[in-house]
Amino acid sequence: MSLKFFYPIGKDPEKDSVIGLLPDGYKSAAVIFSPFFKMPDGWNSPDAPSDEEVYKFADRVSWKEVQIRTRFDRIADVSIGVTAYVTGGCGINIYKRMDLFEKIQEAIDPDVFFPYEDQFSVLLIDDILKVLTSKGATRILYNKLIEGEGEFELKELTLDQKLFLCSGPMFLMDEHKEFGFTCYFDEASMVFFTKEDNFNCFKSTAFEGVYLEKETPIIWENHQCTHFNYDRT
Repeated sequence: MSLKFFYPIGKDPEKDSVIGLLPDGYKSAAVIFSPFFKMPDGWNSPDAPSDEEVYKFADRVSWKEVQIRTRFDRIADVSIGVTAYVTGGCGINIYKRMDLFEKIQEAIDPDVFFPYEDQFSVLLIDDILKVLTSKGATRILYNKLIEGEGEFELKELTLDQKLFLCSGPMFLMDEHKEFGFTCYFDEASMVFFTKEDNFNCFKSTAFEGVYLEKETPIIWENHQCTHFNYDRT
């Protein structure tokens, strides 16, 4: 079954509605944040942890916790600061806020790392798979932006395959194409969309992010959005 790469950036990402860009039949969308993460006490390495090390050993740190530590008024300011970190403060004006990045960096502990960009978080991949199989799917379809498409049988999925799904801009769907997850360059979050008019599939996940309203663009930070955090650990 063929699957083309899709990301709802539009011609004007500051104005074009994400929901308006979705393929026919999809009703709801959300931005899901890649969590900050904390390595175990005593972790000492000159290099950033590998995806496998993060998957096996790291604990999630929510954006809400970072917002509390920085005393930002809005979760959107955390997003702007994270994107400034990812892009080096270059590109679109809204993300040229290295001051917000610096406040985040000052507020978090030395063993807390910023989210990795341009990929699905390895700390969320199991929950992504849980959602994709929530309606009985046994296969997932993927299209990695650079390397192309393929599919995996979920009952045979290995750790290496999970890490592959978190190795670059990627588009994932279940075999019935009920749900979609996609991520792109210079992002520390992913976009989710569904044919349902609710987000009941998020229950029992660690997803945190914002629900997108009918007119919300992919650059959502200057728009009214509802923050959610299903991870209560």
